[in-house]
Amino acid sequence: MDWALDLGADFLATGHYATIQWNPTQNRHELHKGGDDGKDQSYFLFTMKEADLARTLFPVGAFEKPVVRSLAQEYGLRVANKPDSQEICFVQGKSYKEFIEEKVPAEVLRPGSFVNAEGKVLGQHAGLHQYTVGQRKGIQLNSLEPLYVLALNAEKNEVVVGPESSLFRKSAIVKNVSWINEIDLSRSSKALAKIRYRSKESPVEIVKLDDSSVEVKFEIPQRAITPGQALVFYEGSRTLGGGWIESLSVH
Repeated sequence: MDWALDLGADFLATGHYATIQWNPTQNRHELHKGGDDGKDQSYFLFTMKEADLARTLFPVGAFEKPVVRSLAQEYGLRVANKPDSQEICFVQGKSYKEFIEEKVPAEVLRPGSFVNAEGKVLGQHAGLHQYTVGQRKGIQLNSLEPLYVLALNAEKNEVVVGPESSLFRKSAIVKNVSWINEIDLSRSSKALAKIRYRSKESPVEIVKLDDSSVEVKFEIPQRAITPGQALVFYEGSRTLGGGWIESLSVH
């Protein structure tokens, strides 16, 4: 945005599937979901500010993806039939594991221990970068019940594993919270929240901890709340803002 304005542009246009709506009652621009529920990308835009919305255009935001492809064909664009991006769009032709191993010093990607919730060593893993919270595949340990990744302890280089039931939690601490429009958090607030792009919104209570962090309490326990992921708040189709999951609450 800064670059566009420095060049003298009036607006910045992007291909995100999201929409901007003017709220005459509140006299403000608001970020809302795109017209295609399956392609909505408002989750990724939670750090935008209202001033940014006034200078932003989402030309395809209100369309469904097949309509956009049809328009692209009509205008002779080469990408009209390009397959949709899968997983991480900038990692082409390789897995995220291979991408990380190319970019990160080998000594950082060292083997470590699988442990249970009590800290008992159950076996050895080949590197933290190969695991994520909620994962089951790749845990080659003898166990009477299926084991899932519950947490990653980078300080100790440990992968904490346990039963799937232990993946469900009701609260999380969210840091570096950013609001698109001004929000009053003097009291706890109700909203909907997503803990990852493909998850469904769930009712939450937001409790302010300080100027940049909140505790988020879910009405329905959520599976595999993952530190490092974005947690984004909604009110209907409107995107309120969000932050980064830092840790899971103790209670």
